Amino acid sequence: MSRRIAEERYEPVADREGPGEVGALTAAFNRMARSLAESRERLRQTERLAAAEEVARRVAHEIKNPLSPIALTLEGLVRTRQKRPQEFDAAFDEAVRTITEEVRRMRGILEDFSRFGRLPVPRPRPTDLNAVIQSTLTLFAENSARARIAAELDPALAPVAIDPDRMSEVINNLVGNAVQAMAEEGGTLTVSTRARPEGAEIRIRDTGPGLPEDVRRRLFEPYVSVRPGGTGLGMAIARRIVLDHGGRIQARNHPEGGAEILILLPWGGPAAAQTGPATGTGEEGREEGAWRRS
Repeated sequence: MSRRIAEERYEPVADREGPGEVGALTAAFNRMARSLAESRERLRQTERLAAAEEVARRVAHEIKNPLSPIALTLEGLVRTRQKRPQEFDAAFDEAVRTITEEVRRMRGILEDFSRFGRLPVPRPRPTDLNAVIQSTLTLFAENSARARIAAELDPALAPVAIDPDRMSEVINNLVGNAVQAMAEEGGTLTVSTRARPEGAEIRIRDTGPGLPEDVRRRLFEPYVSVRPGGTGLGMAIARRIVLDHGGRIQARNHPEGGAEILILLPWGGPAAAQTGPATGTGEEGREEGAWRRS
């Protein structure tokens, strides 16, 4: 009976109730099991409601931000039409640009929330991980003014069982954050791969200011943003995708400066993961020992 409780199996032992001490004990266990099951279900309902309320609050907050400049722009356009009609055409063009940009922001916010709520299940297949990374880096290299992007990809890296579309989303998000971190001062972003016995390792390191400790510890939690104006869902989505591949992800500040993200993906995908996937944001933890030593 105690094992049932430890394993959170709260089914009553229906066929053992009867007279005597054993029967009384069984009846007491059944009452406790029913009570625990009901309490667990109430807790789940409360957690689901709290999660829904948090999402609603976040969506309302994020949407309110771009709505304010849209409203101000429209009010200014009306005033210009009434008081300075000769300037209306120029004001109209500027208003269109402002509103278009804010609508784009709102669309991005809604897409982030929608994607976080229903991420597709990965469909792993043997994939050239280096090619997935290189295609993302090429896009950023062509559009990054201040960050120098370097690739140190292991040419002998064996194929890894991943969903290339989902993993491309992870790399795109992490590289985008790193480039953003160096937007003012510039710097170097280095993405490297190498083979480890348990899987393929990816390291994404920038030479920016690094991560504040309070942010670093909570980096992969929903709504923790490292970008000004971000929804704080990008890193949580990246974490979900890595976990769905049976992998591990960790964030730390590099000893020589800047932030570093490390990902370990099992060669054979989720089915090949020997232990449950783990995440970490510091150097502590048994799962991260190999990363600490390297």
